[in-house]
Amino acid sequence: MSLIRKQVGAAEAYRGSKLTAHYMGPDLLAYVDGVEMPSFYLSVEAAHAGGKRYVDAQLKAAAESAAQKGA
Repeated sequence: MSLIRKQVGAAEAYRGSKLTAHYMGPDLLAYVDGVEMPSFYLSVEAAHAGGKRYVDAQLKAAAESAAQKGA
């Protein structure tokens, strides 16, 4: 049985991913497409920013991998 944490604030769509922040008092956790990120945040905005950095890094890694395969 998994623990469901209360979502704080509205979900945000970013580059095809769903970003959410969940309460883990007194901090917040960031989730990207339902996957928990490893850091703690102090606000919903900070959690979403962390999720955006993760999505950007994943997309950059995929683009670099595709470029290497094409070279």
